[in-house]
Amino acid sequence: AVVSTQSTGMGGILDEKLNRENLIPQIRNGALMCKLASEIQISVEEYVGKNDEAGPLPKRGPQNFSESCGNRSMEARENVMKFLTWSRELRVPESSIFSPD
Repeated sequence: AVVSTQSTGMGGILDEKLNRENLIPQIRNGALMCKLASEIQISVEEYVGKNDEAGPLPKRGPQNFSESCGNRSMEARENVMKFLTWSRELRVPESSIFSPD
């Protein structure tokens, strides 16, 4: 149930049809995760602009990610690492961050 809810939420933000069956294949090359981070970054910037005590948060979403790379390519790995770096800058707890391997 949690995966279905997350798939639907993520798909809604990205205007993609994501579900329990296609989530992993769709995010495997990291491009959709980078797009999601870029969408969330808009809210981060709004939050920082309204809160003087927001603390250190990412100044921008992942940059220069490859949207059409193969799932197991070096570019895919770089996409995932860009997303994970952004997530850490957002202060997502390490216990909630997945391992790319």
